Amino acid sequence: MAYKIIRKDNMAATSNGALIKSAKFFNGSDNAADVENGTIVSIGALLDGEREIHKVKAATTTDTYVGIVCTPEVIYDQTGVGDTDLGNFKNGKDEVITVNVLAVGDIFSIANEGAGADKKYANVTAKFLGTEKTGKLTYNVYEVQ
Repeated sequence: MAYKIIRKDNMAATSNGALIKSAKFFNGSDNAADVENGTIVSIGALLDGEREIHKVKAATTTDTYVGIVCTPEVIYDQTGVGDTDLGNFKNGKDEVITVNVLAVGDIFSIANEGAGADKKYANVTAKFLGTEKTGKLTYNVYEVQ
């Protein structure tokens, strides 16, 4: 199975560290769970006893504070070659992940996602702009509005 790959084409978080959050992902049953890069999440409060690690869950249309999972895709098993190897990366349960807060004007792309469509939340829309093929991968391109 190929996991989603995130490409931060033009995001405010790349130059504003305040928009980068450390987090742990929880599912709807409030259990720690695996999560793929490119997943849009609702950013919650800091975890008990933590000063920088937030609790995040899959975002719903009513969430107002949302970000996208953008953990650096480090593959420890170096058996493959090329950018398609990034599709082997997934954030494991209980791992600290990186989340970029979405800001108006951000442009990002996601590979291995399937058909693209607008992603709408309470105060943020990631508008689907189309697809872009680079090498072996096809990315869905989005702009935050």
